[in-house]
Amino acid sequence: MIRRPPRSTLSSSSAASDVYKRQALSVIKMELEPMVAAIKLCNKGLELSEDQLDALLKCAPTDEEAAAVARIEGDTARLGKAERFVSLVSGTMVSFQNNLRVSLLRLNFSHRASQIEMETRSVVQAAEEIKSSAKLAKVFEYVLALGNHLNRGSATGVCHGFKLDGLLKFMETKGHDGTNLLHYLSGIITQKSPELNNFSNDIPSVFVVAKLAEELLDSNMKSLEEDFDCASATQCDPEAGLVEWLDKRKDKMKIARLAMGQMEAAIWEIGAYFGEEGTSTLKPFRAVVQFTNGYNAAIKKAQDAIRAAEEAAARKVR
Repeated sequence: MIRRPPRSTLSSSSAASDVYKRQALSVIKMELEPMVAAIKLCNKGLELSEDQLDALLKCAPTDEEAAAVARIEGDTARLGKAERFVSLVSGTMVSFQNNLRVSLLRLNFSHRASQIEMETRSVVQAAEEIKSSAKLAKVFEYVLALGNHLNRGSATGVCHGFKLDGLLKFMETKGHDGTNLLHYLSGIITQKSPELNNFSNDIPSVFVVAKLAEELLDSNMKSLEEDFDCASATQCDPEAGLVEWLDKRKDKMKIARLAMGQMEAAIWEIGAYFGEEGTSTLKPFRAVVQFTNGYNAAIKKAQDAIRAAEEAAARKVR
């Protein structure tokens, strides 16, 4: 016969969490003993999926619950699933949550590290595309020349470069007919240097980078480092082979850190390229994409107008 502690030893919040644990455990669909054994070895054989580990994190036992179950006397095999889970986990691992965290890291480390490398390489590549595109540089020369033409006779005088804000303002300046300076610029370039109109083909990576969030890039790297440090400090069963697993991935961590440093340097260089020294954001890449999209839209609008005029003329001939 199992003797439970008086009901007063469990708070209402503990009772509620017991129900919650039963619900979380029900979606794992795995026997308790092999599941706890896998957690004890930090998911060495990758028996537990990411969804299962997420569910287990949600039902980690509190100290109060562990103490309450420990006071239960009798055959623990007759306990409910949630209580047996707490009984099996309590006292078998130094830190249940740390073991789960390490178990997750074993599952997703390669993907997370590769994702960081891929995204940082994209930023470095995008920066190089902007700096090395002769067509984009020539288009910017036209922008500068047009700006100086408009500023002629003003207090601004002749400029030898422009910042990002100036490029965006250039796009926003509109005439009485609703067109902006991009329409005028694209018309001049189409007339004098039509080979520049496809400059966007030189900067494919810029469009990819413009969609990234620098906050996520930083937080992803920080999160990976924190999880790796947690794994290094976790005391688990030697059979888990965690020390060997970490040793094999130290070089991958160094590569990820190096890639982050290269990305930060590339962002700084592009900021300086546009006169925005010290920038640590992806704003320059987004501004280039905004300018490019606006330019391409202006080209398309002009082409549509020409096509419509030709069709109208053809109808008159008939």
